[in-house]
Amino acid sequence: RNRVLGFQVAFGALGAVAYTLIGSALSDVAWNYPFLLFFFPALLIPSTIFLLPEPSKEELLENDALCEAPEFNSNNTGNNIFSTKLIIAICYLLIFVTMFIFYVGTTQISFYIKDDIDPSISDFKIGLAIALVMFAAAIMGAFYKFIKKWFNFFTIFIAGFSLLGAGFIIISYAGAYTSYNMILGAAVVGGLGTGLILPNFNLYLCNSTTSKNRGKIISGYNAMWYIGEALSPIVFEPIIRNTSYSSAFLIGGIVYFSVLIIPLALLIVYLVNKKSSQILAN
Repeated sequence: RNRVLGFQVAFGALGAVAYTLIGSALSDVAWNYPFLLFFFPALLIPSTIFLLPEPSKEELLENDALCEAPEFNSNNTGNNIFSTKLIIAICYLLIFVTMFIFYVGTTQISFYIKDDIDPSISDFKIGLAIALVMFAAAIMGAFYKFIKKWFNFFTIFIAGFSLLGAGFIIISYAGAYTSYNMILGAAVVGGLGTGLILPNFNLYLCNSTTSKNRGKIISGYNAMWYIGEALSPIVFEPIIRNTSYSSAFLIGGIVYFSVLIIPLALLIVYLVNKKSSQILAN
């Protein structure tokens, strides 16, 4: 499951890389040409219908047995400490914040680069900066399986949010130095954080519930994801209008570092509980 969810993020990110690069190149030709790419998913409908089998209930039960095995109950998740409802609520809050801030980059970075860094820059170079985020996320997602072997969920969340926060803060200073290269560097840093966080959310939630409730839990997760994306431009547009693009990215970085208190607190509780259990066992 670690490997599958990591590759899910990796291939999704690679698709975003291809779309962004092709779309930005088409945008240099005409502003409306990138929208032609949205017809491409229609070509996948036949393969979706005929090549994706529906798993049987027996297979789902077997997966539950594997999911609730030692990896989850004793290896770094802390599921025996925190209730399932608390785990789900925390994940919902964190994914909302993640996408609420992350979408500032998606919606505002092109205007930021054009207005504050290089007014003559091509759309393709702007697309390259955005694609670099997804490419870095794809690389990290592909290695998530190996990272999860060495680190627990909370530590991965801490690393992921730290990288995202650092990426946004670097972007916020790129305007002052009129540095496109700073944008590219920040894109890599933030992309690595994204590639850590997204599969970690999915695996944490999947391991926190059975197949009976998993669809409902994941649908709630997706809802919080898109609510965060939808509210982001509504909230940040007035902020940018009254301050600057740099201020918006700086706020985003501060928020990412602020939410570190949640996984840090959970990690401390988990480690204290683990130490207490070891003392009692001895």
